[in-house]
Amino acid sequence: IMVSDAVALIFAFYIIFVTGFIIKSLKDKKNETIHKLYYAMSLILVIWDLMLILIKFTDPANITLLRIFDAIMYLGPFTPVIALLIVLVFVNSGHKLPKRYYCLLIVPAISFLVVCTDPLHHLYYQKFSLDINEVQFGPYLYISSIYSVVCMVVSIIIMIRFAFHNRSRLCLKQALLFSVGNAIPLTVNVIVSLRNVNWGVVATPLSFIVTIILHGYAIYKLHFFDIRPIAMQRVLDWISDGYLDVSENGLVINCNLPFREMFGKQFGISENVYL
Repeated sequence: IMVSDAVALIFAFYIIFVTGFIIKSLKDKKNETIHKLYYAMSLILVIWDLMLILIKFTDPANITLLRIFDAIMYLGPFTPVIALLIVLVFVNSGHKLPKRYYCLLIVPAISFLVVCTDPLHHLYYQKFSLDINEVQFGPYLYISSIYSVVCMVVSIIIMIRFAFHNRSRLCLKQALLFSVGNAIPLTVNVIVSLRNVNWGVVATPLSFIVTIILHGYAIYKLHFFDIRPIAMQRVLDWISDGYLDVSENGLVINCNLPFREMFGKQFGISENVYL
């Protein structure tokens, strides 16, 4: 594995920034399930990047320590599942999910245990190495990889379908950012897994930093988690009276079709705009 000084610096900056952001955000009592899922995905990437930095400064001959750091890195397969859970929360209720959906976390949990106990069975590594050209993977790698790819693809499909069924242009922008954010690590992971290029193991965590940035922009600039699901929007549009939902700071969270026709066009009032 080759973690350059530049990449290590990027990881270090991400770790410091995101750790501070999560600590500050957790003090907000208004955090809902969907926010906590986003923080969890960000924190997993912090751990992933930290392990890569530790590996950079570890003696290559110390295989035991390298295996420990590598095993901790395999919290990474939780990120595609969490991305899917975020989408399911958003399109279903915006607040909570039935507990059965969290069964999706079983496979990455098993993957983590398999990697931790790999010296006993070699299901993940037939030959352990942090060099992509020397490592020989076992059969379980394909199970874990296919599951991660399916989760990412399904999350993108659900979000795109939701956006096209919703007439809000803001929602379309959110869906685009979220879908691109998921598509980037998906593409990188597939390319690296097929060994079409020699990008090493740093490629996937680097691509997930882009995902976190795009998701964060959708959340805090486009107010991803404040827009109502399509079922609620349709009900509001059927109401003959104008409806306007405004935050404490005067941000237009939502408005229905009669309001947009009567006041929105005339006064320039629309979603994600302050009054």
